[in-house]
Amino acid sequence: MKQQKFALFRVRQEYFDQIRAGTKNVELRKDSRYWRTHLICQHPPDVALFLCGKRQLARRIVSIRANQDPEAILGRPLSEQGRQDIPTPTCFAIFLGEVVTGRERKQKSKMTKFWWQCKSCKKIFWTLSRDVRPTCPCGANKLRKIGPYTVRRLRLK
Repeated sequence: MKQQKFALFRVRQEYFDQIRAGTKNVELRKDSRYWRTHLICQHPPDVALFLCGKRQLARRIVSIRANQDPEAILGRPLSEQGRQDIPTPTCFAIFLGEVVTGRERKQKSKMTKFWWQCKSCKKIFWTLSRDVRPTCPCGANKLRKIGPYTVRRLRLK
């Protein structure tokens, strides 16, 4: 059994309150070398840990999508602050699940991630179930299953 892996996100007060209330279910991060090595690796994170001052909240990560258009994910144009936080045309979209309690955080995880790549637009997705295939926003849905080493090699080019 492997230990759960956490991704640490520092967020502003307003976003922390939205994540706690459950109204914000996707976290966007700029496409940078730092986030590529932390989010797309051999053992990607299972849990997102959000910090705002001394307060913290953990939510399970449902999926991580690379090379996403932030405005398409949000369904609206980015705010001024959003343009400062995500200056690149693409970003990582981290989709959040249920809240993880302190006891669950300490338990060991048995989750396996299944990686997929769209053949037409080259976007990378992962799911927690072998039976669930993600849908690509480009509409082609020509997905191929890839392994974690392939994902890292593709993203670090």
